[in-house]
Amino acid sequence: RLGVLGKPIAARHDKAFADALATMTVTLSDGSGTLIDSGKGSATLGNPLNAAIWLARDLATAGTPLKRGDLLSLGSFTRLTPPRPGLAVTVRFDGLPGNPTVGVRFR
Repeated sequence: RLGVLGKPIAARHDKAFADALATMTVTLSDGSGTLIDSGKGSATLGNPLNAAIWLARDLATAGTPLKRGDLLSLGSFTRLTPPRPGLAVTVRFDGLPGNPTVGVRFR
């Protein structure tokens, strides 16, 4: 129902970027830096691109094709962590350009 957005990274149309999506390591840490869980990009149908393709095809079949600018939720790279008030979480995507991070604090 809700999501967290970080600074966008430019997707490239080359094999190296596609491979980086599959092999990236996604780490979930709490506010003190303690590791909660980690996973690989391949946790979503082998590559997040595969999940995006599957979702786009399924939505088109259902009569709701994707439009430019739509945001997709492709699944989870780590086990689900229930939010609780005061919990701060940082997610790091090691292996993508710039090793981007995104964080959230739950109220």
